[in-house]
Amino acid sequence: DNKEISYIDFHIMINQLANVLIKKGMRVGDRVAVQAEKSNTQIALYAATIKAGGVYLPLNTGYTSNELDYFIKDSSAKIVIVDTNVENLISKKNILNSSSNRQSAYGLNQQLQSVSITITLPN
Repeated sequence: DNKEISYIDFHIMINQLANVLIKKGMRVGDRVAVQAEKSNTQIALYAATIKAGGVYLPLNTGYTSNELDYFIKDSSAKIVIVDTNVENLISKKNILNSSSNRQSAYGLNQQLQSVSITITLPN
């Protein structure tokens, strides 16, 4: 995912991601917590969150599940986006279901086009 991409392709990716965030219920001012390795998609997700009016909260990929639990709860993030490996870990600890205000959690290794699926976001 760290291959070179053109400006137009990057811009298209940003717009697609911004639309997905909005369709998933993100509103202006909502926090979007993201724990993902550095990649073109992760950078586009940052820009898409800002473009859609959200607040991007980066989470270190080295955080333990207890640290993730703390930051996700403390931030009141409406949307949590994590790498698929982390998604499995935090699902087992019930971190994502601990806040009734949170909209959804999404795995980054899914396809962007799968917008109708609850656990989704781009590769």
